[in-house]
Amino acid sequence: MIINKGTLRGMVRDVGFDMFPGLRDIYVQESAETIERLQKSLDTGDYQTLARDIHTQKSVLGTYGADDALEQALRLDKKCKAKVPLTDFAEEVRSFISILKETRDAVNSLTAEDLQGF
Repeated sequence: MIINKGTLRGMVRDVGFDMFPGLRDIYVQESAETIERLQKSLDTGDYQTLARDIHTQKSVLGTYGADDALEQALRLDKKCKAKVPLTDFAEEVRSFISILKETRDAVNSLTAEDLQGF
């Protein structure tokens, strides 16, 4: 499952049902920008931007209950902090970008009806 509904339920309770659609839309927009930056950083070897975006994603993904993506972000963040050469984990970054796209699409597909039970 891309999104942990229990975690998302807690976030909706915290922010309120009426606020969630706006937060969802912000997440979708910002994740699209992050995906683009990660891809560009990977292509150009911009380690600093890549590391910053991966680090930021840890808290964002946790908030939205994206457990699989969060696990990848945690592993990648450790590699960045250890200064592992990007060439040694570029394929993992590509995989992370893919799961970020899936997560963005899953969050984007949530409707008000989906959240009614929260």
